[in-house]
Amino acid sequence: WHAPFIFIGVLGWIFFFFFIRFLPSIKHHVDPDYKPDSISTVFNQILSNRSQVLALLLSGLLMFGHFMLIPFINPYLEFNKGFTKNQTPMVYMVGGVCSLLASFIIGRVSDQYGKFNVFLIAVICSLFPILFITNMPALPIYIVLSVFGFWFAASTSRSIPAQAMISTVVEPGQRGRFMSFNSSFQQLFTGMASLVSGMIVTKGVDGKILHYNRVGYLSALVVASTIYLGYKLAKRQQLK
Repeated sequence: WHAPFIFIGVLGWIFFFFFIRFLPSIKHHVDPDYKPDSISTVFNQILSNRSQVLALLLSGLLMFGHFMLIPFINPYLEFNKGFTKNQTPMVYMVGGVCSLLASFIIGRVSDQYGKFNVFLIAVICSLFPILFITNMPALPIYIVLSVFGFWFAASTSRSIPAQAMISTVVEPGQRGRFMSFNSSFQQLFTGMASLVSGMIVTKGVDGKILHYNRVGYLSALVVASTIYLGYKLAKRQQLK
């Protein structure tokens, strides 16, 4: 189990040097006499800006809805659906490949047809696999992998236009600190999602995962609610 973490660490160091060598400087907007604001000032500025609050809620709820399902995928497939330990990792491999392929396309499509329009379609498409996965009948592994691949691709497809909308709610000079705050907000909601789903899901005497379907209903409801937040955020950006 150590191997993935070692691999990520080594890969991070490799890319670190590439970033230093090839990424252009983005300090041109920073005044030489710039003095950073205090933490309380930053909080007040963010929380008093309706667009930024909407952006943070949108980002957080997307993570919340997605990560309610993630922690229990392996035990659910293994103990409830009878797949082996060698088969379940294929879910993440196929999902990762599908996400990567989707990311190459969705950015261009969002710029061409509108970020909210693509976000709306992606959210709707992601709801069906959420409900299907958490109420899944006995199926061959290739169908299961296809469903998970579609879900991962749809999740990536909604995240890309969402993050594009979120990143535009601040001026370039404040974007770094806001996106750092947004990243922390995402981690907070990720932890909350695991906590809530852990309170819902239980383990039966036969080792099976119980009430995973309830987690799916709640996840679908949370993800669906982001349509309203995305719409409000898009409207506010159009009025600027």
